[in-house]
Amino acid sequence: AMTSVVLATIALAGLVPVLAAQPLAPQSPAAPAEEDGAVVSLDGARIAPEVYASWLLRTQGERLARGFGAEQVAVERAAQKLGVRLSESEVAAQVQADFDERIRGAFYGNLDEWRAELRRTGRTEGGARRQRETEARPLLLGARMAAIGRVVPEHKIEREWQRLHGKLGRRYELLMTFSKAEVVSPSQGDTAVVDTARAAAWAKARARAEGVRARIAAGEDFGKVARETSEDPDTKDGRGRPSAFRDEGWPKGFHEDLAKLAPGELSQPLQGKGGWWIVKVVTVKETPLASVHADIAAMLEAKGPEPDEVAAVLEPIHAATKVELLPELWKTPADGERGGNDVPVMLVDGEPVSRASYARYLLYWQGETLLSRFVEDWAVERRARDAGVTVTDAEVRERVLWHIETLVDEGFKRQREGWVEALRRQGRTEESYMASLAERWRIDLLAEKMMLKERVVDEKALRERYRVVYGPAGERFETAWIVRRIKGERPPEGASREEYEAALAKASEVARLELAALVARAKAGEDFAALAREASEDLATRDDGGRRQGRFRPDAFPKDIADAVLALPTGGVGEPLLYGSAWVAFRVVERRKVAYDEVVKELEQELRTERPLLYDIGLYRNVLAREVKAEILPGMAR
Repeated sequence: AMTSVVLATIALAGLVPVLAAQPLAPQSPAAPAEEDGAVVSLDGARIAPEVYASWLLRTQGERLARGFGAEQVAVERAAQKLGVRLSESEVAAQVQADFDERIRGAFYGNLDEWRAELRRTGRTEGGARRQRETEARPLLLGARMAAIGRVVPEHKIEREWQRLHGKLGRRYELLMTFSKAEVVSPSQGDTAVVDTARAAAWAKARARAEGVRARIAAGEDFGKVARETSEDPDTKDGRGRPSAFRDEGWPKGFHEDLAKLAPGELSQPLQGKGGWWIVKVVTVKETPLASVHADIAAMLEAKGPEPDEVAAVLEPIHAATKVELLPELWKTPADGERGGNDVPVMLVDGEPVSRASYARYLLYWQGETLLSRFVEDWAVERRARDAGVTVTDAEVRERVLWHIETLVDEGFKRQREGWVEALRRQGRTEESYMASLAERWRIDLLAEKMMLKERVVDEKALRERYRVVYGPAGERFETAWIVRRIKGERPPEGASREEYEAALAKASEVARLELAALVARAKAGEDFAALAREASEDLATRDDGGRRQGRFRPDAFPKDIADAVLALPTGGVGEPLLYGSAWVAFRVVERRKVAYDEVVKELEQELRTERPLLYDIGLYRNVLAREVKAEILPGMAR
């Protein structure tokens, strides 16, 4: 079972709790009881629900808490206050109806094909059912709340009237023929030229339609004329009779003009769907709204509130809900996550929610979909245990600090307040975010240490490293740079995404122009180091005239930046380049030939100690997980 979580503190603008956990020991497959409640078997080890639920709470609990509180707890409480009740059997019946509809529509009623799809996606029928029931319950409660005192909106009655009885309550039997407007826009020309060509095409089509109408009005058989002239395959093949006349897709005014025609009357050319139509009404069945109003209202009343009405009830509840996480969320109690564990882990509008309730929600809603990530963590910890690899609380704290500092530096232009505000909008805090982050880094640090331990450092690897670092010519570059960070005023609260992007683009251009001016001064003969000390915003190199520590590493930069620097001569100054949240300009201080034998020891040390990239850690985790035989057990949905 999981050991207790220890809350440590780190200094980053105050004391911030960070999660530290003992490694997850794989459970023994000995005595696999039928009714032990295990949720999954991993290489024969049966994982108890409290173990998996504890992992879900530590890794996902903080991120998903706002949604759980607002969409589940708050809705349930609001329904109770109104006396609205919903049994588990009613939820199950609705979910079964949804599944039946999907099986009929997507699998032509073949239950086995639906189950095969579940297996292909790593799901079980029981797990999919539990997830859907969890999602459906607040929506069904919202529908029942919306039904209280409901009066069916008049516009919905009118909508159903036209859906059932035709546009404006008219169902037609028609004869139709079509003259298409072949609009070919000129390859060149201004708007006036294009508009002239379009107008000419429509005029030609109308002239053809008027000619068609004249033949029919003169007494020629409509079907014969349609067969000869209609440029719509459906009415051409049907001798003027459309296989199905649909109300949808016609422009405004088409149905109004159609409604003016009496049976047997021939229309003037009617514009729509890319050309002109000549229409003859054979028969028309009119159903006045007043004659069916009561029946339609009763039908819609029986069907219950529609999604927009349900949303109108639920959205204010969601928006008004306040969720506050408690430290107990990251502690694993001795008596497990389910079955009577009433320790509060959050407050929803000031009222406590038990650990058991939240753990059960996570297990039912995300248990199967997040299983692959759990298998990765489990596989990494097993591999680390077998290799004798561990991480300390201090190592986790250090990496969490680095992660946050990097995030604030690159994502929020060193504006810590911006990061805190972004968390607040998501219903999160520094403390909660960093506690969850620590669990992720604990596993990734284990993977990182094992990758370093297993890394092969031989002649082939060293030669490849030399080629990557020093290039085909075997040259060492020493560089300096000037950095101008992108910064600017934040858009007002509630600004659109387009406004944010426009503000960022404006700030980026300001930084680029500032750096371009400095580059111009350097190329005109001013001392690059003096300019760096004057204006560079990279604190690590500014006081040293922009001089960067160590050699230039092409593999540490995007290819466009690496190529630009490698193309510079000694003393050359490059143009501004976008690098993350800053614009940078490099100067090559020195470049010289470096023999392989001269640097092989340095390369070997780097290979043995250099941290793997996060991308490579992800691949490593995935490879380990693919070696695990995982089987979802009934306990996942029990």
